[in-house]
Amino acid sequence: MTRGWQCLLTALALAALTLLFVAFGAAEGIVSTNDGSHYALTKALAVDQTIQIDRYVNYGAVQPKQGTPTTADYRDVSAYNGHYYSDRPPGTAFLAVPFYWFGELVGRVVGPTGRDLPLHYVLVLPALLGAITTLALYWLARGIGASSGAAALTAVTGVCTTLVLKYATLLYSHIAGAALVTAALATLLLTERRPGQRWPLVVSGLLLGASGVAEYPNLLLIGPCLLYLGWLVWRRGGAWATPMAFLAGWLPPIALLAGYQWLAFGRPWRTSYTFQYYFEWSHSPATTYVTPPLEGLRWLLFSEAGLFAVTPTLLLALWGLWLLARRSPARAALLLAVVVVVVVPTALHRTYYGGGSNDTRYLLAIVPTLYAPLALWLDWLAQVRQRVVQGGLVAVLAGGVAWGLSRAYASLLTIFGHRAREYSLSQAWTLLWKGGNWHDPAVITPGIGFVPSAMILVIPLIGLLGLGWCWLSNRRQ
Repeated sequence: MTRGWQCLLTALALAALTLLFVAFGAAEGIVSTNDGSHYALTKALAVDQTIQIDRYVNYGAVQPKQGTPTTADYRDVSAYNGHYYSDRPPGTAFLAVPFYWFGELVGRVVGPTGRDLPLHYVLVLPALLGAITTLALYWLARGIGASSGAAALTAVTGVCTTLVLKYATLLYSHIAGAALVTAALATLLLTERRPGQRWPLVVSGLLLGASGVAEYPNLLLIGPCLLYLGWLVWRRGGAWATPMAFLAGWLPPIALLAGYQWLAFGRPWRTSYTFQYYFEWSHSPATTYVTPPLEGLRWLLFSEAGLFAVTPTLLLALWGLWLLARRSPARAALLLAVVVVVVVPTALHRTYYGGGSNDTRYLLAIVPTLYAPLALWLDWLAQVRQRVVQGGLVAVLAGGVAWGLSRAYASLLTIFGHRAREYSLSQAWTLLWKGGNWHDPAVITPGIGFVPSAMILVIPLIGLLGLGWCWLSNRRQ
């Protein structure tokens, strides 16, 4: 197959995946105060060119059965100096503003439709980020030395058997964190193949910095990345311009975040949680990180909704990480450090269980990183000579993928605003199959009605991604 056909098929697959995420999205768009808070800031920026959400604060409130919300209903909101602000990190809203403007443009062209077109086009953003996560996971797997086939299989199963499947349908910050962190690491590993070039370092730093604007915990990832780059300089020789180029990319997004916080909360180091309206415990790290670490770790990893319970193929990915450690200890240490730096603080968090979501969404930014070494395990599996052993491991893999797909989709069914929202994971799965709802689009694909309209934005954007894929592929040759 020629390179052109490969790029075309890749673009078509990414477009189909993006539209699938759109179809899985909630028909009403906003499903909770969390994504409501993101959307409030998006509207304030796009419509009023302000970071104050006074006019849109009700999006961050619990919606009463009758009437409009009162201040007693406010949840994901911050209050400072007589104004209301989103209590979410601002990165997701920054990314969403162009999608809002596109929705406004479509609305002016087609006229009244009975839909909130800006909102629906904003929801294309998480779907697109889900596709970008897929692409970034492929390149991360390639960056650690996997074959193209193993990397492709890892990328597809990685987004379909983890909570990427769930949060690529919602305007939460977690899918932005996953896309940006994975892309940053994939780009960083290009530096080993191009030691004389600085642009991958600048781009990688820019992506990692942007991930911190989307999710505050990702700011900590600068540590493992700088240590890795320092190791490259020490081990292989070269100028300290290498980590400096990375920092040159990382600092502008951080400066943007500091400027936002200065404008909103009076000091660049004050986060939106410092003035959270409802959850007073979030005002200080001393009252936020209070969970015994083993308790948090047990739940995050091994509970019914834990990482390994939902996605058992992550256990095979740990095997792959061991294979990577034997081949390239520094790369393995980088991936492991990125995972640990996010997992440990999350285990200490008061709501390590994801609050009302009751899942591991706080870890989503590093899940693709943890999943990437599965590609090395797949390459190893292809070389196993004992057919019985190989067949048994293939069966284990197939069972793990099937289980992960079912659990990730069951978790999707339990999102706020979905018909199955009052159910546990197992109850939601029973509702779908034994309840006879498996053929009801309102249950399995609530957002399918918006897919035709989404195509006018998705296809050009995926086309640009496809061109980027071709360009990067040609540069790697």
